[in-house]
Amino acid sequence: MSGRKSRGGGRHGHHSGPHISKEDEPPIDLTSPITQEFFRLSQQLDARHDKHEALVKRGRDVTIDSKKVIFLLHRIHGSDNRAAVLKDAEQQLGNLQKGHLRSIAGDLQGEEPYQYLKAYTWGLQEYVEALSFYHYITTGELISYSAAQKSLQYEETDPDNKVTKLSVLLTVGDFMLGLADLTGELMRQCINSVASGDTAVASRMCVFLRDVYNAFLLIGTGAPREFFRKLHVLRQSLQKVEVACYTLQVRGSEIPKHMLRDVFSVGDEEDEGLFV
Repeated sequence: MSGRKSRGGGRHGHHSGPHISKEDEPPIDLTSPITQEFFRLSQQLDARHDKHEALVKRGRDVTIDSKKVIFLLHRIHGSDNRAAVLKDAEQQLGNLQKGHLRSIAGDLQGEEPYQYLKAYTWGLQEYVEALSFYHYITTGELISYSAAQKSLQYEETDPDNKVTKLSVLLTVGDFMLGLADLTGELMRQCINSVASGDTAVASRMCVFLRDVYNAFLLIGTGAPREFFRKLHVLRQSLQKVEVACYTLQVRGSEIPKHMLRDVFSVGDEEDEGLFV
């Protein structure tokens, strides 16, 4: 052993120059244009981060309020006052549009909407699900993309009577994913109708779900990745509805009415295994 020390003098011998302590570092020139630009970019990034976090919170609020509308609409089945339930649902949708969604539109004013889309996209999908569910119950039809987008457009008038237009961007992808979730709610309503022996409503919903599924099959590879997972769930929901309607039509007279709900509340695994 020669006992020689490493040339770098450091622990691993990788230091090639003298160590500079913080006391020896040159002071930052706050008047430098480069320093000023860094400060400006830092403030801009902080503002974008704060706005993103605010939009995430508003998106969660939209999701919560949309679910409340969906739960309310499910109360129509078996309700003695259908008109009152629909009126409450319409009022809650209006409050949602004028509240959290209007706030999102205000936050996006003057901004590139795609930059913040991921912050509230889940809330938009839940809103489309609630809005289309209400639209189907009141009209028996599927809501159009233009009608859904129009519900997210606003106008503001300042004291000088100057009108400012605001809107929340609803992408075709979010609209499609919201409609895919709608089919799950319709499946639940259809099963409830079958369980109560209402064959007319069940048959109508079954045809509607089949039409939606066939239309979705025409969509090519340009759809969002999540869409194909939901398409698989839609196929399972359609199978449950078809089996329920078939059972009621063929064996309905054999099953007492008070037992229909128990017959059609079977586990998902049993239902899904019928058409594998």
